Amino acid sequence: MKILLLHNAVYFPSVGGSNKGTRLLLERLTSRGHSCRVVARSTNAREPVDLVSTLNERSIAFLTQADVLLFSLNGVEVRAVSEDIAPAVTNSFAEFAPDWIFVSSEDFGHHLLRTALALDASRVVLITHSTHDLPFGSAAFRPSKRGRELIERVRGVMVPSRFVRDYIKEYTERKAAVIRFPFWRSGPYPRFARFDSGFVTMINPCAVKGISLFTELARKFAETQFAAVPSWGTTQEDRARLQQLPNMTILEPSENVEDIYSRTKILLAPSLWDEAFGIVAVEAMLYGIPVVASDSGGLPEAKLGVDYCIPVRRISIYTNQLDDRMLPVAAVPPQDETPWISALRTLLFDRATYTRISDHSLTASRAYVASALAEDVETFLSSI
Repeated sequence: MKILLLHNAVYFPSVGGSNKGTRLLLERLTSRGHSCRVVARSTNAREPVDLVSTLNERSIAFLTQADVLLFSLNGVEVRAVSEDIAPAVTNSFAEFAPDWIFVSSEDFGHHLLRTALALDASRVVLITHSTHDLPFGSAAFRPSKRGRELIERVRGVMVPSRFVRDYIKEYTERKAAVIRFPFWRSGPYPRFARFDSGFVTMINPCAVKGISLFTELARKFAETQFAAVPSWGTTQEDRARLQQLPNMTILEPSENVEDIYSRTKILLAPSLWDEAFGIVAVEAMLYGIPVVASDSGGLPEAKLGVDYCIPVRRISIYTNQLDDRMLPVAAVPPQDETPWISALRTLLFDRATYTRISDHSLTASRAYVASALAEDVETFLSSI
């Protein structure tokens, strides 16, 4: 098969879970003999990367054609565009003649989806990694009747969790297929969990991900070392808030997740918005690291039945104001920190419980990842 991915975000380098997962999916499909091409952004306001410098640092050869950088990454052809992405999409469709056009749901205004449907609606498959990017329902950042009509026209929809599937079903006639996306690189995975050392870590601390709970726990456990990994949602105000805590270390994000997890004892995922799945939960558990997560959205699915999934009051209101990451400012409801304190205290000071959760995390996550195969995508495409 020939697969063309339209991605209205930075394809590479990117450490965001959904972006990284989509990249790994295409690489897995390529390794199975399929031809994959991507048309994506070279930079944007939320991910202000210097792609040319990155490619030079990695010794990745590239060509420049007007505002497009052309390069190959692990067998996938990439067209990274700095300006209007539509002409590169049209050109790739004509040159590449794809069997399928995948459109990532991070497509504000549905510009890429409209372009793909105009080329050939019978080949278009939507990959939805977030309910907030959908144009309908209670979580939609930008509700749009026109956007909903466009999604009704696609050939198929792939989602990472039953939560997202049910959300789409609630608001549309559209059916979606739950795919265990191969979000993780192939093993082996070292066991990093250590009861006696390591940080209590949170990735992408920001309002919607539960920075309010995270910083409160850091205050309550003043003798414990915490670490924050700023990512796409972390504002300058968030950074300042973290830097005020004497027991907080800022770890810069890394494409090599082992840089982070090798220094982590416990991972906190106190998300307050509708998580589509919760990739970091499975990712941390692969290394035997206990995860304390909220019950928001698809996170309970990502916890895979392992203990410590805590109820929260989910965000239900987003204002018209944008933060410095160009995201709507959320009205964050007050939270009960008591169960979080109890869970963290147990994992910090009860070796037997820590070891039990670590063992269960490792077993459950590795079984899940072993079943997350590119073949699931092939099967789905054959079915439609």
